[in-house]
Amino acid sequence: MASNITVRTAKPEDVGAIQAVARRSWDAAYEGVLGDEVVNAMLEGGYAEESLQSVIDSSVAELFVATDDDEVVGYANGEPGEEGDADAEVSVYVDPEYWGEGIGSRLLAEATDFLAEQGIERVRDSVLAENEVGNAFYERHFEQVDQHEVDILGDTFTANVYAGDIA
Repeated sequence: MASNITVRTAKPEDVGAIQAVARRSWDAAYEGVLGDEVVNAMLEGGYAEESLQSVIDSSVAELFVATDDDEVVGYANGEPGEEGDADAEVSVYVDPEYWGEGIGSRLLAEATDFLAEQGIERVRDSVLAENEVGNAFYERHFEQVDQHEVDILGDTFTANVYAGDIA
């Protein structure tokens, strides 16, 4: 399916396409795990136009997109952790139609290269334990270093934390 994949820095005009990929990937990854209300709340909070635009405009974080003939099919976000936190946060999402084609790995490499250039030596991400695709992806690239409970709109879920050195 992926014929002409390019990875580049996200532009303001990519926001709508990033939101669409987020919707498709969250729906597929969490089908039967998280209800529609929870998915909608997570997407409305984390993927609001203002939130995405602030990452695109940021000087310390970066948002990358993968395109297939100019159509956004995936994205990755890399940003330093909170002050005093040595690990940076990285997240990767790919349109389910493109899962298994190496696009997530390319996006992850771009995000970790950016973070390494900022002097970051280690990255992490949390993935709900029920997200089989997400866990399989991070297990290929990093080590599971922790597991904890998270509350999402009053429901408790287990999250796996993956981390790895990048420098």
